[in-house]
Amino acid sequence: YEIGKSQQTIYAKNASEHVANYLKVPKNHAVLALTQVSYFTDGRPFEYVNSQYVGDRFEFYLENN
Repeated sequence: YEIGKSQQTIYAKNASEHVANYLKVPKNHAVLALTQVSYFTDGRPFEYVNSQYVGDRFEFYLENN
């Protein structure tokens, strides 16, 4: 299998109570949400990622090739 492209969306949202407990922030605290879908070169998706981060704890570096 040959890895092709991935598509990412990063956006702000309020943390649900469930997510807030994991991230140790108050409910409705602003977090960064990242959704990514990765594809093989033939267009078939093989990975779906849905993550949430506390903005002041992470740094993002994105590179597209």
